Amino acid sequence: YATGKDGHRHWITSSAVEIRDYDKLDDRDGMYFSLDETMKNYFRASGNNISAGISIFQDKTDARPYEYLGASCTVSGEATLPWNITLYSRVRYKTSEYAEKEALAPEKRSDTEYQAVLGLGRKTLKGWGIDLNHQYTHNDSTFGLYEYSRNVTTLSVNYLF
Repeated sequence: YATGKDGHRHWITSSAVEIRDYDKLDDRDGMYFSLDETMKNYFRASGNNISAGISIFQDKTDARPYEYLGASCTVSGEATLPWNITLYSRVRYKTSEYAEKEALAPEKRSDTEYQAVLGLGRKTLKGWGIDLNHQYTHNDSTFGLYEYSRNVTTLSVNYLF
């Protein structure tokens, strides 16, 4: 995106369709659909921005206990720091309602996921970049087997061509 001196607001609509065919988990084979809408507000020519978005999604699987319908909302931001470093963060709330109770589950499954990401990125030489981020995810579920908290720190090198 190009930004003017007064900044810009962009509305971004995206969708995805995936055909999922697992090697061993045939019950989870199916099609995944999503529709997303994001508003991204740039501040002046700096590239600093904040965004907020919503998403609806459905996973239509061969076995109904793994089929779900859900929604999420996300708030994120990016700020340019000295030395061409970008600081970014994202917070997401996601909920999924499953179509049918699993055999061993106490009730029909419902999940709520909270996720936060904080990272630093830097573009280096001719298309190369480096990124360091930390992601925290917490999932609550009506079926204890799917409850978890996870911390993941990632260091990556990338190339844009």
